[in-house]
Amino acid sequence: MIQLMEGGFALLEAGFVRTKNNVNIFMKVFADITIGTLCYFVVGFGLRYGTDLIGSIGTSGFMLKVICRTSI
Repeated sequence: MIQLMEGGFALLEAGFVRTKNNVNIFMKVFADITIGTLCYFVVGFGLRYGTDLIGSIGTSGFMLKVICRTSI
């Protein structure tokens, strides 16, 4: 849900700068979405969907190991 909010934030932030700087704002937001998504798949996926440790936190599936196993 936070990833979808980035589009609205980009429009809000672009409204506060001059027209010539709008491309810089949108590229910054695009880089933010890209880096955030990659970090989620490297670390967050394992924490959320990995084998649980005492029912609270995932301990497997980090660094895309789950996705790599299914493609073999």
